[in-house]
Amino acid sequence: MNKNFLLLFSLVFLISFSMAAAPSITSRTHADGVWSSENVILVKISYSGATQFAYRIVKSHESIPEPGDGSTTVIDATADEISLGSKLDGTYFLHVRAKDTSGWSDTKHYALKIDRFGPSRPGNLTVTEEADGTITLTWDASLDELAGVKHYNVFRSTLL
Repeated sequence: MNKNFLLLFSLVFLISFSMAAAPSITSRTHADGVWSSENVILVKISYSGATQFAYRIVKSHESIPEPGDGSTTVIDATADEISLGSKLDGTYFLHVRAKDTSGWSDTKHYALKIDRFGPSRPGNLTVTEEADGTITLTWDASLDELAGVKHYNVFRSTLL
């Protein structure tokens, strides 16, 4: 029983340690993995005892910021909110590490999905009346080269 308690305690300790091993990221302009039309990316990074944050924004979903590598930005951990500027439409990933007295943390990966301009309007709408009384709608696809088109919403009016 005592051996099982120590094993359980060790497991709980390891899980809680690994859960706090990377910084926390929040944003009022770009929620993690949610499309946003906001122009400027604003984030809050938190990590208990952090003195610095190292980050990079790239297209790859797996990247580790390495201070001093030329593509990583290192900032003091004193800012309440950080402006990351703006990006073209598309999906990017913010990768962040925190530095405290024991060194650099694990990396937090945060998806930034930007679609400021949206797709073009569908073109050449054609309505075909079918023999069974239904109709068929066809159109030329919308274009949105960087962010893509997920789906179409078709609305029907009951007004004549």
